[in-house]
Amino acid sequence: GVALLISNHSGAIKVFVQEPAFKENQYLIDQIARPTGSAMKPFLYAAWLMKGGRLSCEDEGDGPCRLDDSYGDEKSTLYIPMARGRQPKFIQNFPYEGRPRYVGIVEAIQCLAESRNACTMSAVRGVRGSRIPPRVAKTDILALAAKLGITLPRISSEVAEREGLVTINSRVARELGLPFDTIDPGLTVAIGSVDVSPLQLLRAWTGFLGGLVEPYVIEEISDSAGNQLYVK
Repeated sequence: GVALLISNHSGAIKVFVQEPAFKENQYLIDQIARPTGSAMKPFLYAAWLMKGGRLSCEDEGDGPCRLDDSYGDEKSTLYIPMARGRQPKFIQNFPYEGRPRYVGIVEAIQCLAESRNACTMSAVRGVRGSRIPPRVAKTDILALAAKLGITLPRISSEVAEREGLVTINSRVARELGLPFDTIDPGLTVAIGSVDVSPLQLLRAWTGFLGGLVEPYVIEEISDSAGNQLYVK
């Protein structure tokens, strides 16, 4: 587990806790890449806004404000087509306590607030089965993540071939300024199919709150005589 709290104004780290502790695994929060899961969804919705979408139909503008959380209460109709001979990958919502599993076409703000996978993925180009035209490309999400300082996982060609992984398209890599050996997280990057350092993810999130800040721990260093050797 990880608990991180920083000041969005200064970047000062107020809480830095991990389990297992450093003395047990010799890794710190900023050295471990972990699955982002739903923490990646704000990047999709930020890209949605940048593409002219709105979170609420009451917001200013005339862009789309609704997404498709699928038809029924028990199954999803949204899917990602796979390679020939493989079954399509359906996008599922987790059961919601006291709420229907799927809610149909609703405002984007509800999809974000309730962290709905199907609803979120209906905004992504390449996802099929949605009644709402998708507006956000996978590259829009990757570009925003890179702009906010996210370092995407990389892999050697030998390991990629052995484990059945693929790297991002070379043209995309050039356009986004990413290394050619960056792992392609697929369309599901919108709902967290990428590993990122928790500290790096938190730093990127500060970009949604008014501007990126650089996290830090030490504000002042003094010697034994009280002379200041460093001041933040």
